This record gives sequence, C-alpha cells and structure tokens, in this order.
Amino acid sequence: MRLDHTTRLLTYYGIYVGMALVAWWVAFGIEALPAPLVPLDTSGGHIATEIALGFALIVGGVLTGRRSRIGRPVLIAALGGLTYATLNIIGGYLALLPERMPMFMLLMLASASAVATLVIAVRRES
Repeated sequence: MRLDHTTRLLTYYGIYVGMALVAWWVAFGIEALPAPLVPLDTSGGHIATEIALGFALIVGGVLTGRRSRIGRPVLIAALGGLTYATLNIIGGYLALLPERMPMFMLLMLASASAVATLVIAVRRES
C-alpha cells in the first residue's frame, strides 16, 4: 500500500530538514559556516537540543515512510519542535538587522515551511 501524497510530503520534509539541521551543526563544528550564518546561540545545550530535534525529524520521517504506528506522532511532535525553534529565534536576528539579513531570511523561509507543514500534518491527523 502506497502512502498518500500528503504523508509522503511530511515524510520527505521531515527527513530533509532533519538532515539539514544535523549537517548545519556539523558545519558549525568544523567552522565551515560563513560569518553571517553563524548561529547566535552556540551553547552546548542548544546545539545538543537541535541535533536531537534533527534526529527526531529523521526518525519520524523514516518511521512514517515505513508506516509504523509511532511514525506520525513522532514526526508531528518533531515538526512542532521545529516550528517553535524557528519562530523563537527570529527575534534575536531582528535585533541584528541588516548585518544578519541572510540568516533572517533563511529563518523566515524555514519557519513558514515548518508552520505550513505542521498545519498539513495536524489536519491530516484529525
């Protein structure tokens, strides 16, 4: 049995964003990010939490793709965490405009995508 279009979208989005989030922090760890893209909060707890969120998105996406019973709840919870994280940090970058404009625009795009995907996920679940 194939997954419906919306579930496939949620699955691929979760996996892609999770991999991008983990890759982001790996790039930060090896000092490969350009200066305008270096995150404001680089505390160990923040980094560990975002890496855990990345893995939750990946695991939720993979489990949803495999039609596991816990896949969608894990993915929806992780998408909620992603939405909170992106909306929460925008204020910090607003205070630093215009020198942080690339990061601000990236966060706006990420938050809009996360909110739209979360709304789709919740509507499909109900």
